[in-house]
Amino acid sequence: MKAVSDNRYNTIKVLIDSGHITSFPDIFNFIPKTVVYKDLQVNFNRFSKAVHNPAKLTMDELLKLAEMFKVDPRLIVDMAFKQILAVRHKGRKKRDEMISK
Repeated sequence: MKAVSDNRYNTIKVLIDSGHITSFPDIFNFIPKTVVYKDLQVNFNRFSKAVHNPAKLTMDELLKLAEMFKVDPRLIVDMAFKQILAVRHKGRKKRDEMISK
């Protein structure tokens, strides 16, 4: 992976470490998706969908994101896991509401 030099990555690190960023969409309040997807070297459409459902990211991509942001990989993996659970819970809740109508 090439060296990433965008100073906004340092901001993301500080915000993740301090608990101000708790989900992937939060990251893109501070840095454009286009910057990150290009540095990650993935398809933009898949990446854009993965921002809201990180289950679409590979473990390797999560580890690369952690490297880019210079944070403990477990923080990124945990963030992804929590968001995946929330997405699935939301989907089940919607499905249950539709069934009960």
